[in-house]
Amino acid sequence: LPQPDFPDASTAIYSGGTKTSLTLHAPTPIRSTCGLSKARLQCTTAKALPAVSTVEAQCLDPSNLLAELTLGEKMSQILKDQTDQLTKNVENFSQYMTQDTFLSQGNYLVFNQLKRYLNVLESNYLTAREEHHHLQLQNYKDKSINVGEFDPERKVEGEIFRLGMLLEDLQEQTDDSNCNLSSLPASYESAHSSYSLCE
Repeated sequence: LPQPDFPDASTAIYSGGTKTSLTLHAPTPIRSTCGLSKARLQCTTAKALPAVSTVEAQCLDPSNLLAELTLGEKMSQILKDQTDQLTKNVENFSQYMTQDTFLSQGNYLVFNQLKRYLNVLESNYLTAREEHHHLQLQNYKDKSINVGEFDPERKVEGEIFRLGMLLEDLQEQTDDSNCNLSSLPASYESAHSSYSLCE
């Protein structure tokens, strides 16, 4: 799976002489192997989004709670953790924005970074769901792996949708209160984001 085309971001936001720093980590795709004789997941925690890149056997340690889950449940849990962390970041940013009446360049960049991370998370979800489906088909033939169910009640999918709605609400709030991005140089804006808050 391709890696996100943007690095982790740390942005300082200035408001009324005070500085607030927000560090965002991109969600990374869940990877598994096609010959899954054992589930491989990399269990890491980070301050922002947990990294879930090259899925390795660390989760097979019996002391780890994820070790007892099926592959589908592990994939769902990792995406849930990423979604929860991104939701916290969006809620923190939203709370900050309610205190700040002007959309500064830093705020604009953080907002767009959150939107990009949501897009990566949505893509990760769809990719994991598709991969899980392929594993189910493979398992149907050789029945050697307990694939389990992926997001059986669609809770993770619902949370990702809710997160998208939070970002849309935040965008509407900033559009209503401050649609003055003319202070951003066009080259700066296009170099850092493909989104526009004033559409």
